[in-house]
Amino acid sequence: MPTGSPSPETVCASSENRNEQLDEVERLLSLCEVQAIRSGVPLPLGASARNNGVNFAVFSRHATGARIDFFDRVDDSAPGRSILLDAVRNKTGDIWHVWLEGIRSGQLYGFRFAGPYAPHEGHRFNPDKLVVDPYATAVASIVTSHGIRPHSGRFFSH
Repeated sequence: MPTGSPSPETVCASSENRNEQLDEVERLLSLCEVQAIRSGVPLPLGASARNNGVNFAVFSRHATGARIDFFDRVDDSAPGRSILLDAVRNKTGDIWHVWLEGIRSGQLYGFRFAGPYAPHEGHRFNPDKLVVDPYATAVASIVTSHGIRPHSGRFFSH
């Protein structure tokens, strides 16, 4: 056997360890909620119910990245989940899009966009800011004893 080559016993032990790791990954995946994510289609713009999910499509000519944040309640300060969009898979021309299985009417969401920060050219991209879906049909608010107020412009529903 050449020097530095693993022994057959080491190879077998590594193979068994890898199988155990794969079994554990499969066990953990079986406990997870599985949600289909597809590339989606660019039209119509906005959130559109399609089959057993929702297609999200939004126009942005200068964005270099996009993410959708989903919230469980209007007063949540952090998203329950986020979907990062891939510019190759989830962008057609200037339209970012994705289809997600299991999304229902009333889902609270907002977009985050990366891109140039050049105010003199009209660009103020900031991925730390949650953006309203310009095609949303409803905007969630919080009702207080002082009346209805939008919740910091954070949450939107299709």
